[in-house]
Amino acid sequence: MTQRPAPPVRDDASSGAGYFSSELLDSLERANQELAVNAEAPDSVRKVVLAIAERWAASSDVEFDEIDPYVSNSFQRGLTTSLLGLRLAERRERRLLRLGIEQMRQAVRDVLEGQAIRDEVPLKERVRWLANVLHVPQADLAELLGTNQRQVQRWLSASDPAAPKGDDAWRVDLVTRVVNHLRHVLTPQGVFYWFESPHPDLKGESPADLLVDPSEHAAVLIRLASGARSHSAS
Repeated sequence: MTQRPAPPVRDDASSGAGYFSSELLDSLERANQELAVNAEAPDSVRKVVLAIAERWAASSDVEFDEIDPYVSNSFQRGLTTSLLGLRLAERRERRLLRLGIEQMRQAVRDVLEGQAIRDEVPLKERVRWLANVLHVPQADLAELLGTNQRQVQRWLSASDPAAPKGDDAWRVDLVTRVVNHLRHVLTPQGVFYWFESPHPDLKGESPADLLVDPSEHAAVLIRLASGARSHSAS
């Protein structure tokens, strides 16, 4: 098989925008902690929610061009729930605020975790991301990536300069992008089942079959993974 250069594959979940920052995540986590230890919603939490709403209203569509729409919609639902909580009686206010803030926190966390597969992130780091997200034996990860366990160990090692190249690079890049969609709706074992099971849109073939030629089938696999997430959200 002809060796190819590093993959230029991109999809909407590949990176985050400036709005979804680590600072925003920190403020949401602090607000969650304050609600956990207070019987009523503190003014500081109210200020956090209103500041987030003002920033959202003033934001540009361009800021969200590279954000997964399902994550963005989840964040917006959380913000709406939080704002509703601010307008209701105190008992319901605190409950709705906790629900809304937690939903926003999870959405921001998902965006920041997804940054681990941006194009500028080295492929070795993406292999580590896969290992952390999937929590599977290295032998299983090697099988998914179409290589052997020893090679995966070298890619995971911080002291070994070895990194995926050629078709291995394409496959690592594609698998990380597909898993980034599937991890929101499937367990780690479910992700492997998805790869190995015949898919109705592939005429009896499994997604893993298409990984034999990852550059040829990248768009198809990303579409199927995104569709699985869309179906779950509907």
